[in-house]
Amino acid sequence: MANYNASVDDPTGPALDPDPLLRRLDLVLTGGTLTPRNFQTIREAMMRIGPGTYHWPLARLKTGIYLILTSPEFAVQR
Repeated sequence: MANYNASVDDPTGPALDPDPLLRRLDLVLTGGTLTPRNFQTIREAMMRIGPGTYHWPLARLKTGIYLILTSPEFAVQR
């Protein structure tokens, strides 16, 4: 598995395009079980945090993590 050490402050990093970041979070936190509907909902929430806000890459990352941690897929014990 590839190492994912990109900085969220990097302008070309994972916060610019949340899809790869969200896929990685899904794999690490839920074992890849996030439903397409929840994936899209979380992606849209992350995309609403734009470059106009202070520390937007970090805010985007925190939002993605929070929403995955509160999703039903994360709460299911396997």
